[in-house]
Amino acid sequence: MNPGTESQNPRAYPYLIGILLVVAGIAVGTQVWRGKTAPAEEGEDIDTDQPTNWRGIAVLVALFVVHALLIDYIGWPLAAALLFGGTAVTLGARRWWAVVVASLALPIILLYVFTYGLSVYLPPGPLKVLMW
Repeated sequence: MNPGTESQNPRAYPYLIGILLVVAGIAVGTQVWRGKTAPAEEGEDIDTDQPTNWRGIAVLVALFVVHALLIDYIGWPLAAALLFGGTAVTLGARRWWAVVVASLALPIILLYVFTYGLSVYLPPGPLKVLMW
């Protein structure tokens, strides 16, 4: 295989991201070595006296499991919409209309990006009629 003879494919992106992370790490390391450091943060604004929300964690784990099980039956976009919407509600989203719009729009946009931009097939399920 000669470099530059095949079009970009999804395998190139992990290498690109890895190279960018190495470059960013070298840049940060160089700044620290030169003594250019940011002031220390005060810490996170969390209440350590509150117990862990195990119910929320269980719901999120269940959403991921259901998502994985539903992909073959209802397609990736609808399974992802359920995952995104369920995650938003579990994490405390208050505006139901924003959850619905984002949960429906984001998977469809990502389906097109992966299918036509990256040539990665995600099962469209019943939304196959929307694909051109």
